[in-house]
Amino acid sequence: MSEYQYYEFQAIDRPLTANEQAEIRKLSSRVQPTPTQAVFVYNYGDFRGSPEEILATYFDAMLYIANWGSWQLMFRLPKAIAKASLFQPYELPNAIAISTTPEYLILNITINDEPIDGWVEGEGWLSRLLPLRDDLLQGDLRLLYWVWLRVANALAGYTLDDDPIEPPIPPNLSQLSEPLQAFIEWVEFNPDLVTAATQASQTQSIPDDNQSLEAGLLRLSPAEQQEFLLKLVRREPHVDLQLINRLKELTASPRSTPQATPGFRRLSELTAIADRLSKEREDREQQALKKQ
Repeated sequence: MSEYQYYEFQAIDRPLTANEQAEIRKLSSRVQPTPTQAVFVYNYGDFRGSPEEILATYFDAMLYIANWGSWQLMFRLPKAIAKASLFQPYELPNAIAISTTPEYLILNITINDEPIDGWVEGEGWLSRLLPLRDDLLQGDLRLLYWVWLRVANALAGYTLDDDPIEPPIPPNLSQLSEPLQAFIEWVEFNPDLVTAATQASQTQSIPDDNQSLEAGLLRLSPAEQQEFLLKLVRREPHVDLQLINRLKELTASPRSTPQATPGFRRLSELTAIADRLSKEREDREQQALKKQ
Protein backbone atom coordinates (compact mmCIF):
# COMPACT_ATOMS: atom_id res chain seq x y z
CA MET A 1 0.00 0.00 0.00
CA SER A 2 1.45 3.35 -1.04
CA GLU A 3 1.67 6.19 1.46
CA TYR A 4 -0.84 9.02 1.42
CA GLN A 5 -0.90 12.06 3.69
CA TYR A 6 -3.13 15.08 3.19
CA TYR A 7 -2.93 18.37 5.07
CA GLU A 8 -5.33 21.24 4.49
CA PHE A 9 -5.33 24.59 6.29
CA GLN A 10 -8.03 27.24 5.99
CA ALA A 11 -8.21 30.85 7.17
CA ILE A 12 -11.70 31.94 8.16
CA ASP A 13 -11.57 35.06 10.32
CA ARG A 14 -9.13 36.95 8.11
CA PRO A 15 -7.22 36.25 4.86
CA LEU A 16 -3.48 35.72 4.76
CA THR A 17 -1.32 38.62 3.63
CA ALA A 18 1.10 38.30 0.70
CA ASN A 19 4.01 38.01 3.17
CA GLU A 20 2.24 35.26 5.09
CA GLN A 21 1.58 33.33 1.88
CA ALA A 22 5.28 33.63 1.08
CA GLU A 23 6.11 32.09 4.47
CA ILE A 24 3.78 29.17 3.73
CA ARG A 25 5.50 28.57 0.36
CA LYS A 26 8.76 27.93 2.23
CA LEU A 27 7.23 24.76 3.66
CA SER A 28 7.01 23.01 0.29
CA SER A 29 8.00 23.70 -3.30
CA ARG A 30 4.64 22.31 -4.46
CA VAL A 31 2.24 24.21 -2.24
CA GLN A 32 0.23 27.00 -3.87
CA PRO A 33 -1.30 28.96 -0.99
CA THR A 34 -4.19 31.35 -1.47
CA PRO A 35 -5.31 34.03 0.99
CA THR A 36 -7.63 31.46 2.60
CA GLN A 37 -6.15 27.99 1.98
CA ALA A 38 -3.02 25.85 1.79
CA VAL A 39 -2.94 22.16 0.83
CA PHE A 40 -0.04 19.71 1.21
CA VAL A 41 -0.14 16.17 -0.23
CA TYR A 42 2.60 13.60 0.38
CA ASN A 43 3.07 10.18 -1.18
CA TYR A 44 6.49 10.04 0.42
CA GLY A 45 8.26 12.36 2.81
CA ASP A 46 6.55 14.40 5.49
CA PHE A 47 5.37 17.85 6.46
CA ARG A 48 8.08 20.36 7.36
CA GLY A 49 7.42 21.98 10.68
CA SER A 50 4.65 21.73 13.22
CA PRO A 51 1.04 21.72 11.91
CA GLU A 52 -0.15 23.11 15.24
CA GLU A 53 2.29 26.03 15.08
CA ILE A 54 1.32 26.78 11.47
CA LEU A 55 -2.35 26.75 12.49
CA ALA A 56 -1.77 28.97 15.52
CA THR A 57 0.18 31.52 13.47
CA TYR A 58 -1.75 31.72 10.20
CA PHE A 59 -4.96 29.70 9.99
CA ASP A 60 -8.21 28.88 11.80
CA ALA A 61 -8.75 25.22 10.84
CA MET A 62 -6.66 22.24 9.78
CA LEU A 63 -7.53 18.76 8.55
CA TYR A 64 -5.12 15.85 8.23
CA ILE A 65 -5.68 12.29 7.07
CA ALA A 66 -3.23 9.45 6.39
CA ASN A 67 -4.06 6.06 4.95
CA TRP A 68 -2.42 4.22 7.85
CA GLY A 69 -5.41 5.20 9.99
CA SER A 70 -4.84 8.73 11.26
CA TRP A 71 -7.35 11.57 11.33
CA GLN A 72 -6.71 15.01 12.77
CA LEU A 73 -8.94 18.09 12.99
CA MET A 74 -7.73 21.30 14.62
CA PHE A 75 -9.47 24.60 15.22
CA ARG A 76 -8.02 27.94 16.32
CA LEU A 77 -10.64 29.70 18.46
CA PRO A 78 -10.50 33.29 19.74
CA LYS A 79 -10.03 33.38 23.51
CA ALA A 80 -12.39 36.35 23.64
CA ILE A 81 -15.21 33.89 22.90
CA ALA A 82 -14.04 30.32 23.48
CA LYS A 83 -13.57 29.21 27.09
CA ALA A 84 -11.28 26.25 27.78
CA SER A 85 -13.38 25.29 30.81
CA LEU A 86 -16.28 24.44 28.49
CA PHE A 87 -14.19 21.88 26.59
CA GLN A 88 -12.15 20.44 29.47
CA PRO A 89 -14.68 17.74 30.53
CA TYR A 90 -13.98 16.09 27.16
CA GLU A 91 -10.21 16.52 27.21
CA LEU A 92 -8.51 13.18 26.59
CA PRO A 93 -4.78 12.45 26.25
CA ASN A 94 -3.80 11.52 22.68
CA ALA A 95 -7.26 12.40 21.37
CA ILE A 96 -8.72 15.74 22.52
CA ALA A 97 -6.13 18.31 23.56
CA ILE A 98 -6.49 21.98 24.45
CA SER A 99 -3.63 24.46 24.30
CA THR A 100 -3.46 28.24 24.31
CA THR A 101 -1.57 31.15 22.79
CA PRO A 102 -1.87 34.76 23.98
CA GLU A 103 -4.91 35.28 21.71
CA TYR A 104 -6.22 31.84 20.84
CA LEU A 105 -7.36 28.50 22.17
CA ILE A 106 -6.21 25.55 20.02
CA LEU A 107 -8.48 22.49 19.98
CA ASN A 108 -6.62 19.46 18.64
CA ILE A 109 -8.66 16.35 17.79
CA THR A 110 -6.61 13.26 16.87
CA ILE A 111 -7.83 9.76 16.04
CA ASN A 112 -5.43 6.87 15.41
CA ASP A 113 -6.86 3.54 14.31
CA GLU A 114 -6.33 0.65 11.94
CA PRO A 115 -5.13 1.33 8.36
CA ILE A 116 -7.95 2.65 6.18
CA ASP A 117 -9.32 0.16 3.66
CA GLY A 118 -9.71 1.28 0.07
CA TRP A 119 -9.05 4.67 -1.48
CA VAL A 120 -8.35 7.60 0.85
CA GLU A 121 -9.12 11.15 -0.20
CA GLY A 122 -8.65 14.30 1.86
CA GLU A 123 -9.89 16.91 -0.57
CA GLY A 124 -13.32 18.37 0.13
CA TRP A 125 -13.69 17.23 3.74
CA LEU A 126 -12.56 20.37 5.55
CA SER A 127 -15.09 22.60 3.80
CA ARG A 128 -17.84 20.22 4.99
CA LEU A 129 -16.51 20.27 8.56
CA LEU A 130 -15.81 24.00 8.93
CA PRO A 131 -19.25 24.86 10.39
CA LEU A 132 -18.28 22.76 13.44
CA ARG A 133 -15.97 25.61 14.44
CA ASP A 134 -18.90 28.02 14.70
CA ASP A 135 -20.83 25.37 16.64
CA LEU A 136 -18.01 25.13 19.18
CA LEU A 137 -17.82 28.92 19.50
CA GLN A 138 -21.54 28.90 20.36
CA GLY A 139 -21.10 26.19 23.01
CA ASP A 140 -22.29 23.18 20.99
CA LEU A 141 -20.28 20.24 22.37
CA ARG A 142 -21.72 17.40 20.33
CA LEU A 143 -18.54 17.07 18.24
CA LEU A 144 -16.41 16.47 21.35
CA TYR A 145 -18.78 13.79 22.64
CA TRP A 146 -18.60 11.96 19.29
CA VAL A 147 -14.81 12.16 19.29
CA TRP A 148 -14.65 10.70 22.81
CA LEU A 149 -16.91 7.81 21.83
CA ARG A 150 -15.01 7.19 18.58
CA VAL A 151 -11.67 6.75 20.38
CA ALA A 152 -12.86 5.21 23.65
CA ASN A 153 -12.46 1.56 22.60
CA ALA A 154 -8.88 2.11 21.44
CA LEU A 155 -7.91 4.04 24.59
CA ALA A 156 -9.73 1.89 27.17
CA GLY A 157 -7.16 0.43 29.55
CA TYR A 158 -4.55 3.01 28.53
CA THR A 159 -5.41 6.68 28.92
CA LEU A 160 -8.95 5.66 29.92
CA ASP A 161 -10.19 3.18 32.53
CA ASP A 162 -10.83 -0.37 31.37
CA ASP A 163 -14.54 0.40 31.16
CA PRO A 164 -14.87 4.18 31.27
CA ILE A 165 -18.02 6.19 31.90
CA GLU A 166 -19.02 8.47 29.06
CA PRO A 167 -18.39 12.22 29.39
CA PRO A 168 -21.24 14.76 29.76
CA ILE A 169 -24.01 14.01 27.25
CA PRO A 170 -24.84 17.05 25.11
CA PRO A 171 -28.47 17.53 24.14
CA ASN A 172 -29.73 16.94 20.62
CA LEU A 173 -27.28 14.15 19.74
CA SER A 174 -29.99 12.58 17.60
CA GLN A 175 -30.33 15.78 15.56
CA LEU A 176 -27.21 15.42 13.47
CA SER A 177 -26.40 18.46 11.39
CA GLU A 178 -24.77 17.99 7.98
CA PRO A 179 -21.29 18.85 9.38
CA LEU A 180 -21.70 16.32 12.20
CA GLN A 181 -22.89 13.69 9.71
CA ALA A 182 -19.84 14.50 7.59
CA PHE A 183 -17.56 14.02 10.62
CA ILE A 184 -19.12 10.64 11.43
CA GLU A 185 -18.65 9.58 7.82
CA TRP A 186 -15.10 10.95 7.62
CA VAL A 187 -13.81 9.05 10.68
CA GLU A 188 -15.71 5.85 9.76
CA PHE A 189 -17.81 5.85 12.94
CA ASN A 190 -19.87 2.74 13.75
CA PRO A 191 -23.46 3.91 12.98
CA ASP A 192 -24.96 1.54 15.54
CA LEU A 193 -22.78 3.00 18.28
CA VAL A 194 -23.92 6.47 17.20
CA THR A 195 -27.56 5.39 17.52
CA ALA A 196 -26.89 3.80 20.91
CA ALA A 197 -25.41 7.01 22.27
CA THR A 198 -28.33 9.17 21.18
CA GLN A 199 -30.81 7.26 23.36
CA ALA A 200 -29.87 9.16 26.54
CA SER A 201 -29.53 12.58 24.94
CA GLN A 202 -32.24 15.10 25.74
CA THR A 203 -33.92 17.20 23.09
CA GLN A 204 -33.64 20.84 24.03
CA SER A 205 -34.52 24.02 22.20
CA ILE A 206 -32.58 27.24 22.46
CA PRO A 207 -34.46 29.69 24.72
CA ASP A 208 -35.48 32.99 23.16
CA ASP A 209 -33.93 35.59 25.47
CA ASN A 210 -33.55 38.41 22.95
CA GLN A 211 -35.72 40.73 25.02
CA SER A 212 -33.49 40.49 28.09
CA LEU A 213 -30.37 40.84 25.95
CA GLU A 214 -31.76 43.98 24.32
CA ALA A 215 -32.44 45.38 27.77
CA GLY A 216 -28.80 44.68 28.59
CA LEU A 217 -27.70 47.15 25.92
CA LEU A 218 -28.74 49.95 28.27
CA ARG A 219 -26.34 48.59 30.89
CA LEU A 220 -23.28 48.83 28.68
CA SER A 221 -21.01 51.61 29.80
CA PRO A 222 -20.18 54.35 27.25
CA ALA A 223 -16.65 52.98 27.07
CA GLU A 224 -17.90 49.48 26.24
CA GLN A 225 -20.32 50.83 23.65
CA GLN A 226 -17.42 52.65 22.00
CA GLU A 227 -15.28 49.51 22.16
CA PHE A 228 -17.86 47.36 20.39
CA LEU A 229 -18.48 50.05 17.76
CA LEU A 230 -14.75 50.22 17.04
CA LYS A 231 -14.63 46.44 16.66
CA LEU A 232 -17.45 46.63 14.13
CA VAL A 233 -15.72 49.40 12.17
CA ARG A 234 -12.50 47.37 12.16
CA ARG A 235 -14.52 44.36 10.96
CA GLU A 236 -13.15 42.17 13.69
CA PRO A 237 -14.57 38.63 13.58
CA HIS A 238 -17.28 37.36 15.92
CA VAL A 239 -18.13 40.77 17.40
CA ASP A 240 -21.76 39.63 17.60
CA LEU A 241 -20.87 36.68 19.83
CA GLN A 242 -18.63 38.82 22.01
CA LEU A 243 -21.44 41.34 22.50
CA ILE A 244 -24.02 38.65 23.27
CA ASN A 245 -21.73 37.05 25.85
CA ARG A 246 -21.18 40.42 27.51
CA LEU A 247 -24.93 41.15 27.60
CA LYS A 248 -25.54 37.77 29.24
CA GLU A 249 -23.08 38.73 31.97
CA LEU A 250 -24.83 42.05 32.54
CA THR A 251 -28.34 40.63 32.62
CA ALA A 252 -27.62 37.28 34.28
CA SER A 253 -29.45 35.85 31.28
CA PRO A 254 -29.68 32.06 30.99
CA ARG A 255 -27.28 30.54 28.54
CA SER A 256 -28.70 30.38 25.04
CA THR A 257 -26.97 27.05 24.56
CA PRO A 258 -28.74 23.80 25.58
CA GLN A 259 -27.03 22.17 28.55
CA ALA A 260 -25.29 18.80 28.76
CA THR A 261 -26.27 16.23 31.38
CA PRO A 262 -23.75 14.11 33.35
CA GLY A 263 -22.67 10.92 31.64
CA PHE A 264 -23.71 7.73 33.40
CA ARG A 265 -23.31 4.84 30.94
CA ARG A 266 -20.17 2.74 30.77
CA LEU A 267 -18.53 2.02 27.44
CA SER A 268 -19.47 -1.65 27.73
CA GLU A 269 -23.15 -0.66 28.06
CA LEU A 270 -23.03 1.51 24.96
CA THR A 271 -21.22 -1.25 23.05
CA ALA A 272 -23.82 -3.82 24.12
CA ILE A 273 -26.64 -1.55 22.91
CA ALA A 274 -24.81 -1.05 19.61
CA ASP A 275 -24.32 -4.82 19.20
CA ARG A 276 -28.04 -5.40 19.82
CA LEU A 277 -29.00 -2.71 17.32
CA SER A 278 -26.62 -4.22 14.77
CA LYS A 279 -28.13 -7.69 15.19
CA GLU A 280 -31.67 -6.32 14.93
CA ARG A 281 -30.75 -4.48 11.74
CA GLU A 282 -29.13 -7.58 10.24
CA ASP A 283 -32.21 -9.66 11.12
CA ARG A 284 -34.45 -7.13 9.38
CA GLU A 285 -32.24 -7.21 6.31
CA GLN A 286 -32.34 -11.03 6.24
CA GLN A 287 -36.13 -11.01 6.54
CA ALA A 288 -36.37 -8.50 3.71
CA LEU A 289 -34.21 -10.72 1.50
CA LYS A 290 -36.39 -13.74 2.20
CA LYS A 291 -39.48 -11.83 1.07
CA GLN A 292 -37.97 -10.98 -2.31
